[in-house]
Amino acid sequence: MTRKRAIGVKRLTGVDYKEVLSKSRERRIVRGRAVYSYLRREKGDVSGMVLMRELGLASGTISWLAQMGRELVHE
Repeated sequence: MTRKRAIGVKRLTGVDYKEVLSKSRERRIVRGRAVYSYLRREKGDVSGMVLMRELGLASGTISWLAQMGRELVHE
């Protein structure tokens, strides 16, 4: 993750990179993970496969997170 993305996720959600990688289902962390997925996938030109490996999640979950992240970033 680039420093810029880490700062963006932290600024928007208050969630740091370590929490994004955690398996927590806490709402604020899921929101941070969603913003991270959106920024990495849509703005960072990283494939869903890379995110699947990095986060340890299924492809459908990555797609859902990226969509949720888009909505959070653009609200």
